[in-house]
Amino acid sequence: MTAGILAVVDADPSTSVAKQAELMGLVSGYDAFTEDNNPDGERSFGDFDWQGVRCDWKIDYYDWEMDCISDNPADPAATCRVLTILRVDEY
Repeated sequence: MTAGILAVVDADPSTSVAKQAELMGLVSGYDAFTEDNNPDGERSFGDFDWQGVRCDWKIDYYDWEMDCISDNPADPAATCRVLTILRVDEY
């Protein structure tokens, strides 16, 4: 989660755990894939509104040293997948 997302999550400490769980549920259950947000068919990007904020999530494929993009994103032995949830205005 980016700093912008964490600012929304942590705005009220009494609800931060519930907000984080809600956010993770939205991302894990995301199924609004379209040609615009999924042109390559990988389902590695999504966009949604949450807490009055326009958000994106994306998955990047790195080598295990996190130095560069993985040479073979389909190979879990060669790839570390990183999920980022961000506010659209942070991109």
